[in-house]
Amino acid sequence: MTVRAWAVCSLVAAVAASVGCDGGSTTTGPSSPQSFLAGTWTGTLTIEREGEPTTSGPVTWTFDVVPDTNRQTFRTTIRSQHAWLPITATVSSAITPSNTPPARISTQGDYPSPRGCTGSLLSVGTAVVAVRHVFLDIDHDGPRILATIAARRDLPPLSYVLQSSPNRFHVFWRASGFTTDAVEALQKQLANELHTDPAATPCTQTTRLPGFVNQKAHPHVVTIEYRDVSRVYTPADFPVPIAPPTVPIPVRRAQRVAAGVDRVERARRYLIAVPPAITGQHGDLHTFQVCCRMVRGFGLSDTDALALLVDWNARCEPPWSERELRDKLRRARRYGREPIGGLLSEDDQVTGVM
Repeated sequence: MTVRAWAVCSLVAAVAASVGCDGGSTTTGPSSPQSFLAGTWTGTLTIEREGEPTTSGPVTWTFDVVPDTNRQTFRTTIRSQHAWLPITATVSSAITPSNTPPARISTQGDYPSPRGCTGSLLSVGTAVVAVRHVFLDIDHDGPRILATIAARRDLPPLSYVLQSSPNRFHVFWRASGFTTDAVEALQKQLANELHTDPAATPCTQTTRLPGFVNQKAHPHVVTIEYRDVSRVYTPADFPVPIAPPTVPIPVRRAQRVAAGVDRVERARRYLIAVPPAITGQHGDLHTFQVCCRMVRGFGLSDTDALALLVDWNARCEPPWSERELRDKLRRARRYGREPIGGLLSEDDQVTGVM
């Protein structure tokens, strides 16, 4: 089993920890003059165990800057008062590429399990100061989708329209008052309704700079059109996202080991048959869909999925880096809509929610 804990607050958008059972946490807390991350952040650790009810308990993360590291390395003390996982562990954290947001936060180390063994903790997250825009990536049929946005009465006028390449646009609404979860839920729903890129819905999504040349596929000078830039929109100006239904997927414990081996082989055969991702032919979206099949449809772990993707990735033009593939697997697991175990038969489905 695996524990995933998310620390979310006004400064830290998400810190995901992988320890020893499924779960999550959210936190709020102070910043320190020496670093935006230094200090103690408090929140809730939620643990989901197979066949057991979901339980929660308080947890704190205390970040102390390591001297002479440009405020980028921390000694991190995690104190969990969760009844099932009451631990105190000191681990290491680092933020890159700089010591100010936006930045990537990585945490790793070991913790003493109350059940007499040692658990491993690995977390990767992103620090975000605030949500400033609602964003969509139009990666095909740009003029038609722009016209659809303009015609929708439940959407406010766009603030900016950035043309990243012919027929492709990044669109923005200036925004305030959104939490990271709220803006990601909205962007995910709009991407589904408007048929924009579903992989470009995290609040950490980046864009291109106007005036520079996009070298992807055919070189194109990035341009931007400023529209209604005076207004700043709030969640009340947008449609309320509809929560997807939660449907438990059955699990048959007796066949779990054999099914695990079979899942890997099925996924390997799928990758042999699936075409590679090619720049200029919706390669980014295609890779996201393939990753969704790996970690959701076949129910693979990120480690197994990454190992299988090596040969498929070698056929891509150009191949993705390992770091990019890990990020796409993480996003596929979090933002994908495919049911976990949806490509498996009833006899070898894995536990999950849709």
